[in-house]
This record gives sequence, structure tokens and C-alpha cells, in this order.
Amino acid sequence: MPRSVDLIYLLHSGDMDYVFQYRSVAEQHDLEYLELPEEINLSSPEFAEFYSHAQVEVSGAKPGEMVTYTGVPIVYGVTIPKNAPHPDLAIAFLKFILSKEGQAIMAENGQPPIVPAIASDPTKLPEELRELVAE
Repeated sequence: MPRSVDLIYLLHSGDMDYVFQYRSVAEQHDLEYLELPEEINLSSPEFAEFYSHAQVEVSGAKPGEMVTYTGVPIVYGVTIPKNAPHPDLAIAFLKFILSKEGQAIMAENGQPPIVPAIASDPTKLPEELRELVAE
């Protein structure tokens, strides 16, 4: 299955005039883009209820099968696996990502952070990270 970044080659070759793409991909590949308002671009958890009103049907895996997708915010998460070989380094990395400097780097690369970062259950986080997130 092709990845969304594979469409960039079609843009550069002139085989496509435009594509829907993640802003981060557009920025990282120096593409011109039109930014849609937060109310419709699926980027903000604040609009989750509103996004849920959007639905699209696409062909399923079997002939005649249709799959319905409902709009939800597109957000990225990060975690430390329970069996991480170096949990202390993972904690240090997450502290950096959640710092102002780390957030600035993410934003510069088209990944605006959710501030404050959120966790569904902060009690499951290492103690050192709990003060850096909201529930």
C-alpha cells in the first residue's frame, strides 16, 4: 500500500497537480500548501465532537463491501514500552520532547504540539513525566 509521502513524487513529476497531505510532510518537503481552518482540518482535539459529524464511505476489502470512517482529531502519541531496554533514556527523550525546546523543534517541522501534553491516565507514567502532562 502506498504511503502518503509517495504522492510527493507524483507532484514533482507533474502527474498530479495537488494532493491532500499532512502539513508536516508538506513543510518537511518544502511544498506549497493551503492550510485549512482548525474547524475542519481534523487537527484539534477541541473540535472532536464537531469532527464526528463528518463521515465518508470507501470501498472495503471485499467486492461490494463499504467501510464508513467518522471524523476524529488526527493527533500523534508517544509512549515508553514496558520492556524498553533503556527506560532512563526514554524518559530523558520524552522530557526533551515535552520541553519548550523540543516543542519548538516539533513545531518547526510541521508537528505543532498539544500544550500541555495530555495523558489518559497520568498515574501510569513514570513519576518524572507526570508534572509535564495534563489529564
